[in-house]
Amino acid sequence: MSINPIADFPFGNGMVLQRNRPVSIWGSAAPGIDLVITIQDKSVEAVCDENGHWGATLPPLTASVNETLAITDGSTQTVYKDVMVGEVWLAGGQSNMEFYMRYDAEFDSIVKLTDDPLLRFLDVPKASVPEQLEMRDYSQFGFWRKACPEDLQYFSAVSFYFASILREHLQVPVGVIGCNWGGTSSSCWMSRETLEKCGRVWIEDYENGLARIPDMDAEEKAYYANEESDTSHPFDHPGLDHVMYGLSFDELTELLQIMAASGSFPGIGPWSQFRPNGLYEQMLSRITPYTISGVIWYQGENDVPHADIYADMMCGVIGDWRRDWNEELPFLMVQLAPLGTDPDPVSERFPLIREQQEEVTRRMEKVYLASISDSGHVYDIHPKYKRTVGKRLAWIALAKVYGHDILSDAPEPETAVRQGNEITVTFRNAEGGLFLRGEKVNGLQLFDPEGKEIPSDNWDARVQDNRLEIHIRDSYGTPDRVLFAKTPYYQANLYNMRKIPAKPFELELNMHLVY
Repeated sequence: MSINPIADFPFGNGMVLQRNRPVSIWGSAAPGIDLVITIQDKSVEAVCDENGHWGATLPPLTASVNETLAITDGSTQTVYKDVMVGEVWLAGGQSNMEFYMRYDAEFDSIVKLTDDPLLRFLDVPKASVPEQLEMRDYSQFGFWRKACPEDLQYFSAVSFYFASILREHLQVPVGVIGCNWGGTSSSCWMSRETLEKCGRVWIEDYENGLARIPDMDAEEKAYYANEESDTSHPFDHPGLDHVMYGLSFDELTELLQIMAASGSFPGIGPWSQFRPNGLYEQMLSRITPYTISGVIWYQGENDVPHADIYADMMCGVIGDWRRDWNEELPFLMVQLAPLGTDPDPVSERFPLIREQQEEVTRRMEKVYLASISDSGHVYDIHPKYKRTVGKRLAWIALAKVYGHDILSDAPEPETAVRQGNEITVTFRNAEGGLFLRGEKVNGLQLFDPEGKEIPSDNWDARVQDNRLEIHIRDSYGTPDRVLFAKTPYYQANLYNMRKIPAKPFELELNMHLVY
């Protein structure tokens, strides 16, 4: 008997299996044979179907290290070694989740000090169609890496910082499976059936794009000839490396002009990673339903063309994934970071995307939102310090999933009261009070009933315990709305004692929360 390493991905040497819950395992072998799968002195049986596929469910396993998982048909045996049992998470989204430790601002200072064999990472190979796995050399992917100096650069930076904190607090092995691709919209990560219901406009965009392709065969050849379509060796493109390490403002302006003139990719055809449903079918399906504790998700930048339906789209993504895993998986989302509109106006609709992300948490249970309102960049869509993102996701996981008694939520307004020239906004998630970094509250705006902004020199704001107190200094106008962080770029400096910044909000002073 032999185990097909491609068909049986994501199982392999060095893998991490989920503790304390039934564990799904599957693979391929000769049709009709009986198999026995054994780990931790526990065994289950499976029978290969007529196509050579088999599946089984292992009983709950206890946290452990240096296990072997054996699969035998009675005469031959395949053994996976160095298997860990602990906590497993899935990291999904686009480039800010994909963002390798290689590019993280702290990489050079921590890479030589990182050696934790109980923290592991597996990246799903970025292939947009099945045949691409045979066209490229994906030997750098598809196996479990350890958090060590040789492999750290391949880790998703957000995932590494997230998993490191879980390792510290839970004291068990932690594995993260990366299933993400830069530049992808939410439409790429859901089923066709769901997309038809919640975002048909994405299908229409795709079909209109196909209709504009004059020669499909030539377009497909151009796609594969374009070095940007080859993700099998991510660090072999000096241009991409330069972009991810960070461009100057002038360099970025020049790059955007070149892209606008020539297009960074050929048209979106049936082979493209950007097509609707493609990565759900090609990538996610390869790891469904590998047993996990939950999902961390950083995505939304490429949903700006249809920002107004992003909540519908994400509810669709989460619903599909939960159905496929047959479980109400916790989803820990990252709210989009601040980003300026110059030189690239893509962030003009980021405020709406952030509102839509809030809406998802109100519509669905076990969906949480990490605030990184203090961690953006005025022109770089890829902020280079990912520790903050991973840390805040880890705090949410510890509090919401593992039941630790820690503050993990961002401050958000609970009540708003106006009395004369005084406005008092009271916050929840502010145990021990709020604090301000700096002299004034960044990102705060006041508007009168006619929609005119009241100049900031006509009012001042201060923090008192869990309250934001705003004093109107003259009769310029009577405010009826308070906005916070409702612009594409801002630098939030209003925190709770956990040093989590307040999320964007909009308040009508009849105490109605708009978000």
